Amino acid sequence: MHFNRKLSIVFFFISIPIIILLITVLSQIGVLPKFDRPPFILLNLLFSTQAAYAAPIIMMSQNRQDLKDRIRSENDYTVDVKAEKEVREIQAKLNHMMGELDIALKKIGESESKILSILENQSETTNLYKQQLKLHESDMK
Repeated sequence: MHFNRKLSIVFFFISIPIIILLITVLSQIGVLPKFDRPPFILLNLLFSTQAAYAAPIIMMSQNRQDLKDRIRSENDYTVDVKAEKEVREIQAKLNHMMGELDIALKKIGESESKILSILENQSETTNLYKQQLKLHESDMK
C-alpha cells in the first residue's frame, strides 16, 4: 500500500498508540499474557518514547508550514502592490478621459449656442419676410 508522505506520518502517529492500547487492553482482560501490570510503567515508557520522537517531527512540520505561510504572504503582498499600481493607472486614464469629455462637452455647448443663435436669427428673418409678404399682399388687394 502506497501512502502519501503526510498521510504515512499521520497514519504512524495514530496507529502506534492504538496498537499499544489494544495490546494493553487485551493483556488486561486476559486474552494476552499480562506483561504490564498497573501502574503501567511499560505503557508510560512507550508513550513517553512516542512523544519524544513525535515532538521534533511536529516542530519541523510547523516550521515548514510557517515557511509556506511566509512565502504565501510575500506573494500576496506582491500581487497587492501590482493590483494597486494597475488601479492607479486605470484611475489616471479615467481622469484623463474625464478631462477630454469635459472639453468635448464644452465644445458641444458652444456649438449648441451658435446653432441656437443662428436659428433665432433665421426665425427673426422668417418673421420679417412674413410681415413683408403680408404687407405686399395687402398692398396688392
